Amino acid sequence: MKGIILYTALSLLNLIGYAIAVAFLPAVVPMHFDWKLTVDSVGSPWWLVALPSVAALISAGLWAEVASGKRGKNAKFVSITLVTIGCVFVYLGWMFFAFVSGGGALGDKVNFPFAVAIILPLSMALCAFGNYAPRIAPNRTFGFKTPATRKSERVWTKTHRAGGFAFFFTGVIGAVCAVVFSCVKGKGGSPLDYIALIVFIALLFIAVAFIFIYAHAAYVKENRV
Repeated sequence: MKGIILYTALSLLNLIGYAIAVAFLPAVVPMHFDWKLTVDSVGSPWWLVALPSVAALISAGLWAEVASGKRGKNAKFVSITLVTIGCVFVYLGWMFFAFVSGGGALGDKVNFPFAVAIILPLSMALCAFGNYAPRIAPNRTFGFKTPATRKSERVWTKTHRAGGFAFFFTGVIGAVCAVVFSCVKGKGGSPLDYIALIVFIALLFIAVAFIFIYAHAAYVKENRV
């Protein structure tokens, strides 16, 4: 309970402070960039408030769980996961704030280490989830939900062990690529950040596909006559 109160207070204070900071930004800031980090869309800076708002709204989910009175075996893990997601949104909010506060008009190329600023924290969050995934007890709302894991508790356990390793491995490789390709320079001296993004997304898709295939294979093996 104390942790939820603390998170709620801090997330709301962060949202208020963020809104005040946004009020001091120019009326028009970069909104979207192409893969070369060239500004291709500008607009109001108030769109940035969506990120810390998500972090604050997560506190509502935490309180709803407490109010329901149904805190099962996964309650602590769910709360930790939600708080972690909220912290990621807080981090991303301030990263984007720093990114657009420098200004930029249409066609301007900006320099921003998005691999380290964005892919790295997401990779670390994926590592954290992968590390704790094997501890998730069977439930109807949280975890690797596949047709096979819904039908068998044993398949659920095996899949969360294998899937947790897959997610952890994806997070480690994503973090390494974020750091390495932010330092490696391509033609023109620009960092090869986009390669880290491609690798991270590709590995994430492979990990998700692996989980579904593994769960199905485990279920077939378990029910083989």
